[in-house]
Amino acid sequence: MILDIFRSTITVIVSPKTFRFTTTAASHDIQTYLLIKDGRILGIGDDFEGSDRCQRIDLFEPQSQLVTNKAYYLDAFMRFGLRKVLKRKLGLRPRVLLRNTDSLESLCCGYQNSILRAAVMSSGAYECKNDGEQGNASH
Repeated sequence: MILDIFRSTITVIVSPKTFRFTTTAASHDIQTYLLIKDGRILGIGDDFEGSDRCQRIDLFEPQSQLVTNKAYYLDAFMRFGLRKVLKRKLGLRPRVLLRNTDSLESLCCGYQNSILRAAVMSSGAYECKNDGEQGNASH
């Protein structure tokens, strides 16, 4: 397909504390937490003045506060990371390659590839592949 020539590829290197979002032009490390106040996301991966009054949700911390819908927050986290590394709103949807997903295996009981793939696809990616896994998602 002709559009594939212009489509960006984003590599996401996964760890419980930080995700690294990388393209050929940029790289950003984002810590895996969100700051919430009154049901609104006010910050992702970075503290700000007044953040001490927010609820902190650690996406991959076993002792984190129990949250009813962590999938919603993971989707927002992934969308933020994709847009930040592309430095624009999503136009032509990117391909995403996930690496080091095994670092989340004990926290996600072996479902880390499915959980991350769902978050990437709902965040606007065209295609998502996990390094070393067959059966990847697209469109």
